[in-house]
Amino acid sequence: MESVALKRGAFTLAEVMLGLGLVSLVILTMAAMITSTLRSNQKGISSVPAAQSAESLLDEQLYLMDNDLPPGARAQFWSASGTWKDSSSNGALLRGDQSYDYTIRVSTVNDTSGVAAGSVSNEPGNRLKKVDLTLWWWGTRPTGQRVGMGRLEYRSSRIVNEQDP
Repeated sequence: MESVALKRGAFTLAEVMLGLGLVSLVILTMAAMITSTLRSNQKGISSVPAAQSAESLLDEQLYLMDNDLPPGARAQFWSASGTWKDSSSNGALLRGDQSYDYTIRVSTVNDTSGVAAGSVSNEPGNRLKKVDLTLWWWGTRPTGQRVGMGRLEYRSSRIVNEQDP
């Protein structure tokens, strides 16, 4: 008896569809990975000037307060609690072609007993304030998000001690 060998000349429709599905899946996965990488890269690129702008803004505002410019700024700062300055009243911060919104909040630093740090001392100019700056560049509030990039904001904090002018 002779054995009968089956010869295949082509793929079946099911095999072709399965192959195309796998190739499509690989291509879509690679496209999603590339898109995610590009968005992450763009967020990183935009974060550097935002950080520089935020630190510069905070330095500037604390310098003005420390030197009482305009007159009364120092007293306003040391009596403030909550929002001290923000872009809704002072205008957006413009750096190059990017516009940033910001909020600067201040709070009194308390010791472990809940008393304002330095307030029980007889030495003048001994109080402490915590200054928190939130700067964002997407959306209309500090939680602005851009699809695939998360929150586009930068935060900075400082502890400032009161010194005699």
